[in-house]
Amino acid sequence: MASSSVNGDTPNDSGVEGLSSTDSPPRRALHPKGLKDKKPEPKTGNVSDDSSPKNRPDVKAMTENPFDTEHGRALFAAVDKLQGLKCGKELEIPNLIVVGGQSSGKSSLLQSLTGIPFPVGATCCTRFPTRITSKRTSLGSKDSFRITIEPAEVTIDGLERAPEAIRKYERVGDTFTAAVFVEAANEVSTEYIGIRQGKDADSNNFAAEVLKVELSGPNRPYFSILDLPGHFNSTYDVNKSDQAIIEDMIVKYMQKTENTVICVLDASNDLAHQPILELAHDHIHDKERILGVFTKCDRLNNNLAEARHAVSIAQGVDLSTHDPRFMQDGWFIVRNCSDQDPAEIDLNVAEKKLFRTAPWNAIPEERRGSAALKVHVGAILNRKIEAGFPVIRDEIGRRLRAKQAERDILGEPRDSHDAMLNYAITVARSYENKAIKALERPGCLKVPTMELRQEVRRLNEEFDRFMRAKGATWDFQDYDVNPRAKLAELSFTDGSSQFRPQPSPQKESLAFDAAFAHYSKTEGSDDLLRQIEEQLVGFQANQLPGIVNPDIFPAMYQLQVAKWLDIARIHLSRVKDTTATCIVTILESVCPPTGGTERLFTGLRGLLEESFHTANANTDERCLIQCEQETKCAILQTTDPKFEEDIIGWRRVRFHESLLAALSLKGPTAPEALAKCFDLAHPSLKKNMVNEVHDVLKVYYKVSLETFIRTITNMVETYVSGDEGPVKALRPDRIMKLSKQEIERLAGEDPSTLRKRRILKEEIEELTRALDIVELARRQSEGLV
Repeated sequence: MASSSVNGDTPNDSGVEGLSSTDSPPRRALHPKGLKDKKPEPKTGNVSDDSSPKNRPDVKAMTENPFDTEHGRALFAAVDKLQGLKCGKELEIPNLIVVGGQSSGKSSLLQSLTGIPFPVGATCCTRFPTRITSKRTSLGSKDSFRITIEPAEVTIDGLERAPEAIRKYERVGDTFTAAVFVEAANEVSTEYIGIRQGKDADSNNFAAEVLKVELSGPNRPYFSILDLPGHFNSTYDVNKSDQAIIEDMIVKYMQKTENTVICVLDASNDLAHQPILELAHDHIHDKERILGVFTKCDRLNNNLAEARHAVSIAQGVDLSTHDPRFMQDGWFIVRNCSDQDPAEIDLNVAEKKLFRTAPWNAIPEERRGSAALKVHVGAILNRKIEAGFPVIRDEIGRRLRAKQAERDILGEPRDSHDAMLNYAITVARSYENKAIKALERPGCLKVPTMELRQEVRRLNEEFDRFMRAKGATWDFQDYDVNPRAKLAELSFTDGSSQFRPQPSPQKESLAFDAAFAHYSKTEGSDDLLRQIEEQLVGFQANQLPGIVNPDIFPAMYQLQVAKWLDIARIHLSRVKDTTATCIVTILESVCPPTGGTERLFTGLRGLLEESFHTANANTDERCLIQCEQETKCAILQTTDPKFEEDIIGWRRVRFHESLLAALSLKGPTAPEALAKCFDLAHPSLKKNMVNEVHDVLKVYYKVSLETFIRTITNMVETYVSGDEGPVKALRPDRIMKLSKQEIERLAGEDPSTLRKRRILKEEIEELTRALDIVELARRQSEGLV
């Protein structure tokens, strides 16, 4: 990715006028929309000006060089060096690219902008991107040039990548001429990047690799510019597929947000035949990155109507912001050298002469001519480089740290048993540290799948809520009511008033994970009373009427808790899945499954899986034993004092409700009220037994439920954080117990590891050089060195 700017500064050997150095920033060109309100009177003929151009403010602003300062040169040098590094291709370095159609005057414009003998009309340089960079050296030094080939910056379907041999190409010298340029381009085309012109199947008309021309000398300006092959409509001497290939290349460079795009259009040609504007409009979201340039304006000398049309477009007259011809950063007009021009022509003078005539003089002077364009794009690139330089520096640092972390994961070369053992232990210790954080320091790891403590707590809480809401086969009457609170409420009831029993509170409707869906159905309390009544028919066969057979209590209890084992297994399964995800994520973070550590990752994962399956089997067995002890018990026992208190409490509630109902009747005597109270409290022997079984079952279920939830929760905790659990299975002491053969199989190096270590070494060295480059530029630009 190229960067820097296009600027002149001092006269050079090409005869093109340079740019002078000042401290003030360049004057910003007028926004094209603003030109609608400015309609100067048309001028005819040449406009003379006796005043010195250097003393005029607008000309002075046009001749300022944003990079002709210590600060600017430091940044320019840094980004120029970054371009030569492989890692620089991945950085968003501000860049200036020139796009346009074939024969749009793009090559002539480049020669005007760069001041170098660009091979105008030559086809060799239009077959691949060409970057021209220039920098000034110390006084007394000699001019020099260097031509190299850089790898492709974008991937283009249909273009083969050139071999690595392109990096070996280099051509250097003192005097850079058009002939040298053409000769080098032809050599690169045929011998290095495989250009084979033609229309047959074996032809290869274009390449994505970049020809880089670096110029330096004491009078050279600072600039960098990338020229792309011209967009074309005719496929006369190329394949039809080449048209899509070049369009794809142009679009991909346009879409890179760090690129400022100069769209070059032939003012003497119909815009309908120059689709570059449509491409820019369709593929560049930030319209401020587009700059329009009309070339060949001198060819409209004899066509005033067409010249006025070009000027109206440049002024933005009657153009909406959605019109591809509208340029948010405006248009520039330039004059090209033509075959009719004398060899000694001064292009700067010729441009001034042309653009002081109507209708061109309607364009602001700071938008007329190549010199003004140099300053404008230089200011754009200077501003973007200054703004983006800290981001580039931070990105290089981030990538360097990431590569160093990858290298640390690979460890030092392992050519002995001790080296292999130490490496495996180091990785195991890193795993252990993160595993402990996952268990003991929730929120510390910042990776959701590693936050095991948070997720296990959430699962435990959902299990608890589901057991309380849906754990029973049938709902109980007044399950969520405290009998003592109920008695207190009844005590405030006036015996002479009409007693109305309060309805039981409705259970809250809760949402649960789909894993519990099969067990979320519960029968109503009326169904429970009918079930008790049906069970009593059998159990009372050997009992006196009204005397409850105690065997009914464990039988009904087993039916009521029949879902507990399955619910507990579902909960444990969810915990196991979460634990498996956590330990694999932690392992991947300390020993990635790719990038040279595949062998160790596979081996360590095998150790974790072994412990995982063992812990699962042990936990499943414990769960079955604990659940069957609770759900298949033949004798119900408890020492919880709340059991007796609640049983007595519910008996009192039933008696109190019956008494209030009896007292609410009109005019009974005391004996009659007591008789009525007894009848209400004991409507029948069967009803008495059903109520007794229901109340005992309800109270005992509550006591058992608390114990069961606590038992399963403790089982989960032992599974997750216990020393024999899967999370802590990868400890250094376990690695030390492995045999020599197991250690070699686990931590030995294979070709992929060796290759990865070599690649990382090269990447770290290059990123270190890149960081040194930007740090030096930072210190220089801050005046510290």
